[in-house]
Amino acid sequence: INGQKQIVYIDKTISLQGGYLPPFDSAPDPETNHTILDARGNGRVLYVAAGAGVSINGLRITRGNPAASSGSQTSQDGGGIYAESAQITLRDNQIYGNVAASSSDSFTTAGGWGGGLFADLSVVTLTNNVIFDNVAAVGSTGAGGGVFLDRSQYYLAHNEIVSNTAQISGTAAYENGFGGGAAIADSNGRLSHNIIQYNVASDQGDSGWGGGILIQEDRYDPALSTI
Repeated sequence: INGQKQIVYIDKTISLQGGYLPPFDSAPDPETNHTILDARGNGRVLYVAAGAGVSINGLRITRGNPAASSGSQTSQDGGGIYAESAQITLRDNQIYGNVAASSSDSFTTAGGWGGGLFADLSVVTLTNNVIFDNVAAVGSTGAGGGVFLDRSQYYLAHNEIVSNTAQISGTAAYENGFGGGAAIADSNGRLSHNIIQYNVASDQGDSGWGGGILIQEDRYDPALSTI
């Protein structure tokens, strides 16, 4: 997509379930049987196309980096998962070690959004996921180290969003970070019983807003979440 790679492309209604072992006749056990989608730093892990509906359960989604597979900054959002105009449900996944935009001389100032997950104009449900050690941008402005939601409907419950960073300093001017754990803009939804901690908005950049979470022009209900 836009000259970039992803290891999984979804354009239909489908369910992905991790935790099975051959011959696939027993119940899945993601804690014991790890199902890992690893982009190895050479592109995005998952791309969910417009109109698709996807349920992703019990996977480990890691080392996505869309910037690594393209020579430009076009749509380098969502290092782990990118969804636009889609319905996406994530349950019991680990999303870690992804980066949306990494610096390069050709595009250091363009920025990255959603290190772990980026969703725009979508319906997003996240329950019982662990989202950690993701970065939105290196050497440029970043938003939503773990999660970035824009113009979407969402329900986030019983997730751990931990140790993510919106922006890590590089060489570009005006490097800012917005929402270390999550950034939510122009959306409508509910946060319930989440743990959002040890996240950083800006690591040695110019400015940072919302180390744990940044919510802008949003209608939400933060029920009993720990931030």
